[in-house]
Amino acid sequence: MLDAASLKPLIVERIAKGEFVEDICATDGMPSESTFYAWHAADDEFRSQCARAREASAGIFERKVVQLANDCIAGTIDPKAANAAGNLLTWVAKVRNRKVYGDKAELEHKGGERFGLAITMGAKAAA
Repeated sequence: MLDAASLKPLIVERIAKGEFVEDICATDGMPSESTFYAWHAADDEFRSQCARAREASAGIFERKVVQLANDCIAGTIDPKAANAAGNLLTWVAKVRNRKVYGDKAELEHKGGERFGLAITMGAKAAA
C-alpha cells in the first residue's frame, strides 16, 4: 500500500521543480495518476500545496526562456528555433502562474444607468 503521508510532499516538491503529474506518476514508487487525482480531490491541503507548487514552477520556465535568449545571442541556437521554443515555454509559464506571467486585463467602468465594460488585453488602449 502506498504511504500517502510520505509521498505527497515528494510529489509537491517535484511539481515545484516543473515536473508534470503524468511524469511523476510514471516513476517507480509513485502513485498512479488515478490515485494522485483521488488524493488531490479528497485532500484540500494537498490540493492547495500542488497549486502553489505549480505556480512556483513557472519561474523555471521563465529561466529557460532567458537561457534560450542567451543561447541565441551567443549564436549557439537558431533564432527561429529559439523563438518557437521561447513562445511555448512562455505559454507554459502563463498556464502555471497567470497572476505573474498571464496577459493583463484592464477593466474600465463607463458608469451611468447602464454599466459598460471595456477589456484591454496586453498593451494599453489609446486614450
